Amino acid sequence: MNAVAIMLATLLAFDAAPTQSVVVSGMTFGLVVHQRSFKDCDDAAAQLSGKEIAVAHVFYHYGAVPDPSDPDLRLLVVAVDTEKSYVEIPRISWPYMSSAEIQAADRLYDDLVIHERGHLAIAVESAAEVTALKHTVPANVDPRAALTPFAALLDARQREYDALTAHGVRQSRAPANLRGDDIRLDCK
Repeated sequence: MNAVAIMLATLLAFDAAPTQSVVVSGMTFGLVVHQRSFKDCDDAAAQLSGKEIAVAHVFYHYGAVPDPSDPDLRLLVVAVDTEKSYVEIPRISWPYMSSAEIQAADRLYDDLVIHERGHLAIAVESAAEVTALKHTVPANVDPRAALTPFAALLDARQREYDALTAHGVRQSRAPANLRGDDIRLDCK
C-alpha cells in the first residue's frame, strides 16, 4: 500500500466513526458521527426526508439503596449510564459542495445535535424524577420488578418528545429548554 492509499484509508476510517462528545446537565455523552455521501443536495434531502437519521442510545442504571429511615426497605434509584449512552449523527456531503451547501449541511448537523441532546436531557431529568419519588421496595425483593413501570415512563417521555417535535422537524415546538431550529436541509 502506498503512502497516499494509507493516508486515504486513515481518513476514511476516521470519517466513518469519529467519536466526540455532547454535554447535557454537566454529564458527558459520546457522539458518534457517521459520514453519509449523496449525489447532490437534492438527493440528500430526498433520502433523508421523513426518516429518523440520528439516534440517541440511552441506557440506565437501575438499582436500590438502603432506606435510612427503615432498614427493611430500599429506595429505588435510576440514573443515566453515561458510559454506555451515546448519540449517532450523520455528517452529510456530496461532490463539489458550494459554500452555501456546506453551510446547509452544517446547519442540519447542528440541528440534529440539538434534537438528540434533547433526548439525553429528558433521560437525565426523568431518571432524577423517578429517583426523587423515593419509591421503596422490601430489602429482600429484587428491585428490577418494581422498576418496570418507571422504565415504561422513561420510554413514554422519549416518544412524547419525538411526537411533539416530529423527530426534530418541528424542534421549535419543543419545551423552551430543548427548543431549537426545525431540522431541514435547505438546498436553495
